[in-house]
Amino acid sequence: MAGHHILLLDNDEQSARDILRFLKVSAYTFGVSHATSLQEGLSYIKNHRPDIVLLDTSFVNESDFGSFRQILEKGDIPLILLSDVNGVETKRHAEQAGAADYIVKNKINLFHLQKTILNTLKISEAEAKLDETFTKFISQQESLYTLLNKTNSGILIINATNKVLYANNKAYALLSEKGSNESWTNHFVYRELNGEESLELRLGNGFAISVRASNLDWNEEKTNLFVLEKTKVVEDKSGDILSD
Repeated sequence: MAGHHILLLDNDEQSARDILRFLKVSAYTFGVSHATSLQEGLSYIKNHRPDIVLLDTSFVNESDFGSFRQILEKGDIPLILLSDVNGVETKRHAEQAGAADYIVKNKINLFHLQKTILNTLKISEAEAKLDETFTKFISQQESLYTLLNKTNSGILIINATNKVLYANNKAYALLSEKGSNESWTNHFVYRELNGEESLELRLGNGFAISVRASNLDWNEEKTNLFVLEKTKVVEDKSGDILSD
C-alpha cells in the first residue's frame, strides 16, 4: 500500500492538523494534499488523481457536491467521510454521500485512521480488478457470439431445465425451414450423454436436418450442445432417421 496519495478535504484546522500528523508518522508512505473548500478539491482532482479522498461532512450539503461525487465515481476514487458525531444517522449520511466508510473525528487515532484507509483501498482495488475481469469476460463472450453467428452450422445450447441459453441465427433459420415440425422440440431436451449422439430430422424434398448432440460446460453450467446442419437424405441410414 506504499505510495498512495490522499486528498484531505477539511476546513477544520484542528482535525486537519491531527489527520496530517497521524499520516505523516504512519508506517505506510502516504502522500497527502489538503484542500479547505470543495472548489479547491474539484480543481485538484481535475489535475491529479488521488487514490482516496477524506471529506468532512459539512461539504456534503454544498451545491457542488453532486458534481464532486460524479467525478469521484467516474474515476473510481473511494471516499471516506469525516464526521463530528457517531451513530446511525452518520452511517446513513455516509451511504447517501456514496462513501465507502466514515471516521468520527474525536475518535481518530493513528491505528484506526490507517486501518480504515488501508481497508478502503484494498476493497477499491479488489473491485477494480473484478470490474476488469468482468469486462474482459463480456468482451470474450461477445467475440464468441460473433464467431458462432458466422458459422454455417446451427448452434443450440440447452441447460438442465431445458432453457435455451444460446441459439445462433443459423439454428433459428434451420428450425424454421419448410417441412420442419413442432414435435421436433422433443428431441432438443437436456440429458446426460455418453459421448456424441446424432439423429436426422427429415424436411422432405430429399433434405433433412442432421443433428449432433454432446455434453458441454457453458459458463460453468452443464448443458447439451446441438449442432445442426442441412443435408441431403441418405436412404441407407434409416436406422438413424427420425421422421416427424
